[in-house]
Parts: sequence; structure tokens; C-alpha cells
Amino acid sequence: MAGDVDWTNGPRLRFGAALDPTPISVVTRLWPSFICAPVRNYLLDHVKAGAVEKATLQIDFNAADLDAMRDEHPPPDESLLLDFTVANGSVEFLSGVPPLTGVDGVGRITGRTSTFTTTSVGMLDAGEGRTLTTAPGGTFHIADANQKPTPAVIVAKVSSTVDTIGDLLARDALKPYANLPLAASTLRGQVDGRLEIDLNLGPNMSPADTSLKINSVVTNFTADNLLGKEALEAATLAINVDASGLKASGQGRMFGAPATVEMNQPSGKAASAMVHIIMDDAARAKQGLGGVPGVTGPIAATITAPLGTGENIRADVELDLTHAGIEWPGASKPPGRPGKAKFLLAVNNGLTSLDQIVFDAGAVQAHGQIELGPDQSLQSAKFGQVKFSPGDDMKVDALRVGETLKVMVRAGTIDARPFLKTLFASSSDTPAPSAAASLPPGVSPSPIKEIDLDVKSALLSGYNKQVLTGLELRMLKRDELYKQLSFAGRFGRQTVSGNLTGPPAASQLTILSDDAGSLLLFTDLYKHMERGRLSATMQIGGGLSGVLTIDTFVLRDEPALRRLVAEGVPPPDATGRMPKIDAGAMAFNRLQVRYDRAGTRLLLRDGVMNGDAIGLTVDGWLDFAHDGVDMKGTFVPAYAVNNLFSKIPVVGLILGGGSNEGLIGVNYRVEGKISAPTLSINPLSAIAPGIFRQIFGVGAHIPSTGAAGQ
Repeated sequence: MAGDVDWTNGPRLRFGAALDPTPISVVTRLWPSFICAPVRNYLLDHVKAGAVEKATLQIDFNAADLDAMRDEHPPPDESLLLDFTVANGSVEFLSGVPPLTGVDGVGRITGRTSTFTTTSVGMLDAGEGRTLTTAPGGTFHIADANQKPTPAVIVAKVSSTVDTIGDLLARDALKPYANLPLAASTLRGQVDGRLEIDLNLGPNMSPADTSLKINSVVTNFTADNLLGKEALEAATLAINVDASGLKASGQGRMFGAPATVEMNQPSGKAASAMVHIIMDDAARAKQGLGGVPGVTGPIAATITAPLGTGENIRADVELDLTHAGIEWPGASKPPGRPGKAKFLLAVNNGLTSLDQIVFDAGAVQAHGQIELGPDQSLQSAKFGQVKFSPGDDMKVDALRVGETLKVMVRAGTIDARPFLKTLFASSSDTPAPSAAASLPPGVSPSPIKEIDLDVKSALLSGYNKQVLTGLELRMLKRDELYKQLSFAGRFGRQTVSGNLTGPPAASQLTILSDDAGSLLLFTDLYKHMERGRLSATMQIGGGLSGVLTIDTFVLRDEPALRRLVAEGVPPPDATGRMPKIDAGAMAFNRLQVRYDRAGTRLLLRDGVMNGDAIGLTVDGWLDFAHDGVDMKGTFVPAYAVNNLFSKIPVVGLILGGGSNEGLIGVNYRVEGKISAPTLSINPLSAIAPGIFRQIFGVGAHIPSTGAAGQ
């Protein structure tokens, strides 16, 4: 070392020095306290080992510089230059954190700036064989030592495992600066990123003088219990930590489906996660969420929940049902039509509740809550508002008792049309969904085997502006067998009722109505009948078959009947024995037909309808689900007289064609769509004796003009 002091123009100190390899602890003790004091103090407190391999020092202080340093101000940059190299250094960048060892680097200190850059890989030993490494290029920098306290920045590229980072952040020394919201033992993955430590160097530093900033990418990340017991797997996340808190976002897999994850932990507050997933049918079934019958297609879900709550979670869930299809009794939503649901999900000691449910799929809406058991089976439900149509006003309560689900519906108004549409379109051959197939492996199913339904509605609106008042319905169904079924209501002053009798395996439902026309209008099965007393019996055990009888009714403005009369009734002879028939309003004494359900088809056989003026027979089928019809039969004019020939033994068979036909009869056929059927007539059949009349049956493609209607 060499230098000189000159007082010619006031005090001036010039000095130069070179240093052989010397321990850093010795160098820092030899360091004059008035030169770059913040750097000297930090090194004294935090550097634990290492050697200065080479150093050169040059100073040139004038009187003003010396006066400034006496007042604890650093000299100008140009008055001081220190270049040095460090080998095998060990630095504890924060008290209480394991030191970073194996640090090599180069440094430069000027009057007001300090910079140190690493040239080697550093290693931090977190214990139990876990390490954190830093890449070459890390820096320690002071931009202006004249500021009090003095800002300093440490920047390093770090690489480690997630559990190592989590363990380090769980230490008391780092808790004031950053922490992970999940237990480190539940985390796996690789972290590569940038660590920045901002320091305010001074004589009495506190945690408030230190802040951490982390910008990193975590690959192959797994969190075993991110939301309750549900894990995030195979994720890649971008993580940012600063004074405002922790933020992380990226993609992985949850609930067996691709997931987008956002985690947020504001400083001093609890952490939360937002998960976006799209689950198709297969993914829902795999997770035990596929047991909701009638729901198909992808469902987008957004789940927001606090982290670190263990198995008892509380989450806000929003579902986007736009691309899903819904087919429920009385409700339908095709894919592509907007639909959404949201609710508060809470899991407590294995029990799951869905509270504050808001379901909105256009006309179908519901507000309420649901309770689920440990196996996700329904335990109870309470909906204060349910709508399957805009005018509905329903409340639904459900409670599970053993294997029975008791459902009580109370309504001011129910639109029955969606339910009727489902009833007539459904197929008895469709298998019921399996509850066991929808549960995850290892979970024993707890199926609901019995439904006890109790419905009361002041008003039930149907098709064609028909209204049924005072509806009361009770149903008890176990598996696929009905143990009890009854209903009652009124069309004006006329009653309609149904009651089930017989054993469940072969039960019979009897339906009675004092106004058959209103009942048929209500169900949209037929629009041209007035009055009539209806009696229908049906066997519903193992199928659907029975007999329909309607007495004393009028058919008004029936297009098919009008054409039958026009083309099938001979003109009166000179004696007037064939009376003129009014096809606009025709009275009938009786209608009777047997029917069977086969899939979506209703098979009709041995059908007969007669009055004093005309009679008809009918056989064929109706398919409401596919809007199809194919029926044929014989039209008998002047039935009261004409049918007498069919009563004569042998002669009646030959001339009359059967007990429900007559001497004169016209074969007809109705086919095509139920909404617009085509009527075909074979006038030649009218001149054939009854036993040969079927030879002149109506073909499938006989032209017809104008006879379309119900």
C-alpha cells in the first residue's frame, strides 16, 4: 500500500493498496468504518466464511470529501474504487436462514455504489438431503449509499424442489416475508425462478426493512390436498411473490380433467384458490359425479375456495351448463342453450351441503339447498322456488329416511305441459341409471330404492288452455314397481281421478273422468271431443296395457270424420231410408279400444266407436315420441240399422263383416304424422260383403286430398 497527504490546497488524501488472499472476516474488520459503512456492516453481520482472493483499492479524498465522511455521507463515486474477487464464500442473506455456501464472484465498490456478481453455483442446505441452488450471475447491488437507510438489492436465479422451498418459508425467519398456504409435505415439483431480496441497510434493521420478490415457474407440480382431499396434479404454475402477497396461476389436472388454477394470498390474509375445469361425461363418472340422470355433455366449473382448511372445505361453485344437455321429467335444455348454476359447497366431517343454490337454465329455475351423505347420496333437499315453466310457483322438500326418499311438492301453479310431453315421449324400455356405476372405486353405494311423492297444486295448466284445479297426487314407487298411485282434481265442476289397485307386480290403474273432452284437450291427445264419461284401466306391472272406454260424447268439426261421411255414406234413396248425417257435430254412444305400450308406440286393437248415425272400427299404433301414426279400420254409416245385419248368425258374418261392422262399410287408413295425418279411403270396399271387405283394404299410398287433422 502507498499514498500521500497534501495540505497545499487544503487536506487531500491519495491512497492505493493491493491485497493477497485473505479471509473475508479479516478484510471486513480492517475495513475503515467511515468508508461505505452500510456495506461493511452488512458483511460483518452476514458473511460467515470465504476469502478475498484479490483486491485493489484506490482513493482520492479532498477536503470536501473528508468533511462529508465526517458527517457520515459517502464520498463521490470517482473518489473511491475497490475491485475484488471472492472464493468459496458463505453468506447468510437473512438471519435464521441456512447460509448460501460455495459462492465465488467479483465485486466493485465506488464512493456511492456497490456491486457483487456471483460466478459460481451456490448451494443452500435445507437439511434432510434437500438443497436450494443459485446459478452464476446473482448480484448484490447498492445504487446510492447516500440514502438513509441505504437501499440494497440481492438478485439470484434459484432452483429447488417445492417441498424444500415450502420448508424454508415455514421457518420463523422467513414467515414475516412469505409463506406457503399448504403443508410442505403435501407438495411436490421443481421450482426455477428469480429471487429478489430488497433491503434497507441500517444500524437497527427489522423485518420491515426486508422484503422478498419471487418470480418463478413450478413444473410437474402436485398438491395432494389443494381443495379438501382433491389433488392438483401434473401442473405448471407461474408464481409471483411480492409485498402484496402471493399469486400463482397455471394449468394442471383436477377431478380427472384439465384444470386452470389461480391461487392468491394477500399479505396478512388467508389464501384462496380458483379452479376452472371442464368435465365431460367420462370425467364426471370417474369422480363419482355422473349419477345425475338426464345430464349429458361437458360442464364448465369454477370453484373458489380457501386453502389450508384440511378436509373441511367451503367453496363457491359456479357451473356453466351452456354446452350440456338436460332431459328431466318436465324439463329440457338442449346443448348450446345458455344455462348456469351456482352454490356454496361445504364439507364438514364427511357430510356435504350445497347451500344458496341458484339454478337458471332459461325456463327451468330453482333456488334452495341440498344435503349429501359421505357417499354423495342425497339426504335432504329444500327448494323454496322451483320453475319448470315461466308461470310455475312450486316449493319442493325432500327427506331421505332409510332407503326411502320422501318428496313433498306444494304449488300455487304448475304448468303440466312439459311433464305431459315427457310422459308421452318416454320409452318403457329405457333402463334406469345405475347408482353404483356412478360412485368412485372403494365407495359402497347407498341407493334410494323407494320414492314417496306427495303433490298438491291449486292449479295445473295443460294444453289448449285447459286447467285442472285442486290437484292431489300420491305415489309410492319401489325400484320399478308402484306400490301406491292416486290422483284427483277437477275440470270446472267435473272430476277426474285415478287409483292403483292390485299387487305391485301386476297392479292396475283406473282413471275416471266426467269430462273426457277436457281431459283429452288437457293432455293434447285430441281436440274435437266434447263431454263424455271416460274410464280407462291399465296394467302397469311389467308393461302398460289396458282398455279405454268413453260413453256419451260428441265429435265436433272432425276433418277425417267429415270426409268419411262425405265419401262413405251412400246418398238417400227414394224412400229416404238413408238419413242425412251432420258431420259437423256427431253424437256417439260409446268408444272402446284396447291398447298396449311397446317402446314409444301405443298399440291400438279391437277399437270400436258407435252412435246412431255412424260407427267405426280401428286397429294400429300411435308414436307420440316420433310424431307418427298408422291406423286402419272400417267406417259403418247408419250404424244403428246397418249393424243389425252383423247380429244375424252366419249371414251376419258374411254380410256384416263382424259384430262391430255392418252391411255397408268403407275401409279407411290414417297414417303419417300425428300433427298432420293423411286419411285414405277405398270406396270399393263399400260394395263388398263383410267377410270379403278386407280384400279391398286401403293400401299405404292411396292418394288423398284435404283430409288432414286430428
